[in-house]
Amino acid sequence: MRERAAAARDRGNSWAVRPELIAVREEVLALALPQTPVRLSRIPDFGEYLTNALASTWLTDCLTWIHQAAEQGYGLLLN
Repeated sequence: MRERAAAARDRGNSWAVRPELIAVREEVLALALPQTPVRLSRIPDFGEYLTNALASTWLTDCLTWIHQAAEQGYGLLLN
């Protein structure tokens, strides 16, 4: 948005010199740049994902339940 506002300063078209646009353009250009967060999150690699998933007792219990249900002839309906 800042790039477009700055580019509009150099335009002489009738829309670019309208007082309403000039006011908004200058307001946009006067805004402070947003701060970058200090801590950036990252997506774990697949090895980390597997390690964490395999260490999950909830996942182990869920997969055990699914396996037992399948052995008894039941299926899963994913909604």
